[in-house]
Amino acid sequence: MPAHVDRSDPTQRAVSPPAEDTPPPLEGLHGPVTLERDLARLSRSLHRQDTVEKVLDAILAQALVMIEGAQRGSIHLLGRRRQAIPAVGTDDVARGVDALQDKLDEGPCLDVLHLRSIVRSDDLARERRWPALATEAPATWGVRSVLSLRLYVEDDKPLGGLNLFSHEVAAFSDRARETGLAFSAIAATALSAVRRSENLSLALHHRDVIGQAKGVLMERLHVDADEAFALIAKISQQRNVKLHVLADEVARTGSLGT
Repeated sequence: MPAHVDRSDPTQRAVSPPAEDTPPPLEGLHGPVTLERDLARLSRSLHRQDTVEKVLDAILAQALVMIEGAQRGSIHLLGRRRQAIPAVGTDDVARGVDALQDKLDEGPCLDVLHLRSIVRSDDLARERRWPALATEAPATWGVRSVLSLRLYVEDDKPLGGLNLFSHEVAAFSDRARETGLAFSAIAATALSAVRRSENLSLALHHRDVIGQAKGVLMERLHVDADEAFALIAKISQQRNVKLHVLADEVARTGSLGT
């Protein structure tokens, strides 16, 4: 069944159905496969994904299978200004709870990004840590238990947070908590790796475009490489345009647009 997407919310997308060549979900702790083998398969599966979106989808899909008690989930990413950015959610309930926390500026999903690496609530309706959320989330969305896990790599800032929800009270046991900690470490490593890969690919592309623009100006203006680059940098500052954007324009049109 196709995932439901709330078209009115441009900040989030639903988890896409797995492609035909995507590995089947890992067996949970209730199955015959041990936790160690599950985690090893998880690591291999995540590192096969080649984009951030695919990794996020895989993290969320596998978390619902491997971490006992999880019925719904979402992932927040941490923005450059350390703000929580909703990235992906399983359904309207998960996205609704996320939006409510952002609106109220309180809740486990936010705490796990800024205060501690793991946050668990056995009953949101009785929570004193987030009184406004305790009033609205159970009544509006029926969510009672939450397990939020920070996604981070050692000696690095948090990448985001994995948030798991249940309609049952005390859905997440100590065993689920321990599994979640191991799961989030593997997930964060995979997410960090694919982000670095995407950033490197983008940097190499920008370098190639700048090189092409320099070549165009060297031929047209009879200047050397350093002079061509200095000219591009000067015009980009004057026009308040990013260097690689101006370089792309020069490479395509042969003109600095001045």
